[in-house]
Amino acid sequence: MIPHIRFAISFIGFLLLAHPSHAQATRDLGLGKYFPMEEMTSHPLDLALVQAMDSVYPGTLRESYCFARFEAAWDDELNRVYQFLMERREKQSQEDIRQAQRLWIKLRDAEFAMIPLRYKGRDGTMYMANQAFERMMFVRHRALELSGYLMNDHEED
Repeated sequence: MIPHIRFAISFIGFLLLAHPSHAQATRDLGLGKYFPMEEMTSHPLDLALVQAMDSVYPGTLRESYCFARFEAAWDDELNRVYQFLMERREKQSQEDIRQAQRLWIKLRDAEFAMIPLRYKGRDGTMYMANQAFERMMFVRHRALELSGYLMNDHEED
């Protein structure tokens, strides 16, 4: 693996591990050469991503494409979990969740606008892969966060 991607993965993994909702879902699955970090979960999308990354011909352009595909997959998962969460909550709680999600969307848009600025003046497909990875991980984090709310619902039942 290219050192700068390994560093980005490890650093983002460290940041995500700091979030308490991930502590229980976290374990090292030995997921191959691309994601040997503890914050990867046994979520089917994590496993599918590792499998997809292991099957693509090495190259940062292909990695960029793979990360972009999984950003969309995590966004679909986020929306699925959000809808399920909204169906399980009372009206006031639904409004709180809706407002929080709208604020997160604004944060996401601002973060996504900032990501390319970190790589300004740097050419090469490796920087495209880093940006795609950061976007995917940002959406992934929110999807897992919302899933954590569902886990709390099950504990209260």
